[in-house]
Amino acid sequence: MQFDSSKIYEENGKEYCNRLKEELLSKVSNSQIIKYYIPGEGDRYKVLCPFHKENSPSFSIDLIRGVCKCFGCGRGFGDGIAYVQAKYNLTFYETLITINNDFGLLIPSKSYTIPSEVAIGLPKKEFKNVSTEIKIKVREWLQKDILYWKQFGISKELCIEYNIYPISHYWINQYMFSVKLGDLAYAFLEGTKFQIYQPYANKDKKWFSNTGAMVYGYDQLPPFGKLLFITSSKKDILTLKSLGYYAVASNNEGTMLPRDKYEDLNNRFDRIVLFFNNDPQGLKAAHMMAEELGLDFIFIPFEYNETDPSDYHKSFGEDKTDELIKQLLNESCCTL
Repeated sequence: MQFDSSKIYEENGKEYCNRLKEELLSKVSNSQIIKYYIPGEGDRYKVLCPFHKENSPSFSIDLIRGVCKCFGCGRGFGDGIAYVQAKYNLTFYETLITINNDFGLLIPSKSYTIPSEVAIGLPKKEFKNVSTEIKIKVREWLQKDILYWKQFGISKELCIEYNIYPISHYWINQYMFSVKLGDLAYAFLEGTKFQIYQPYANKDKKWFSNTGAMVYGYDQLPPFGKLLFITSSKKDILTLKSLGYYAVASNNEGTMLPRDKYEDLNNRFDRIVLFFNNDPQGLKAAHMMAEELGLDFIFIPFEYNETDPSDYHKSFGEDKTDELIKQLLNESCCTL
C-alpha cells in the first residue's frame, strides 16, 4: 500500500509517526535523505540557502554529521527529515510520507533487469559505447501521474496496458539516478527493450533509450484491423488508442520499421497511414517512407501550432482531435 491518507496520522498521532520514522531510517540513512534533497559534491559542501535570497552559497551541508546550517540567515537542521519538513512546509506525517514516496521505501515495487547485451543511449561523457545492466525502481501511481497523462487523453489503465511505469530511481551499472522531488519519470518496457522518459527534464536528459530496432505498440495490436497508424512516439500511440485507433512507432521518427514487422502489419491491416510530427524531421521522414512504401501520410496542420496528436489533444481536447483526424484521413484519400 501507499501511505497517503492524513487519517492515519489523525488516528495514530505521534506514536504512529515515530514508528514510521524508525522504519524509514532503517532503510535509508539521514545522510542519504540530505543528499537527495540537497544535491552536492563530496561529504561537505555549500549551496545557495533555500530560505533566503543570497548571491553566494552559505548553506553548509555536513553529510558525515548529518546536519545542515545556513551561516547567512542562521537556519539549521539536525537531520534531513527536519530539513524536508521546513523546506516544503509539511506536517511531520506529510514529511515522512514525502520521503517514503520519493525513495519508494515502504510500498510494493518491481525491479526490472535488462540483459547486459542490450545497450542504452546514455550521456556521452560517462557511458559512450557502453553496454550495461539497467535496473529501475517502480513506485506507486500518484495523482500527479494521472493528471500528467490525462491531459493527452491517456488513462492510468492504458499506461499499464502498454507497460508504462512511474519510477523513483534507475541504475545504469553502479550509477544510481534519483528522480528529484516533484519531478516525473517513467519506464517504458517493450519486450527486453527499455526507455526512460522524463517529461520535464532538459532536452538531452528527457529520454534514455535502448539502441536497436524496436516497434512500440506491436504487442497490443489485434490480429487484424481496418486502419493502423505509424506514428512518432509511444505517447502518440496511447493518445490515438484512447480515441479508438491502433498505432505503432519505431524507436525514432527517421527509422523504418523492420521489414518483417512491416510486411506482417501490411497483411493484417487494410490501410496503414503515416502520422508523424509536422516538424522538418517528421515531414522529411514521412515523405521518404510514403514514397518507399506507397503509403498515405497525414500531419497536424501548421496553423494549430502543435506538432503531434498528443500535444494537439492537450490543447484542443478529445472531440476536436478525433474530428481533425477523421478530416485528415478523408483528405488524404483524395490528395495522396
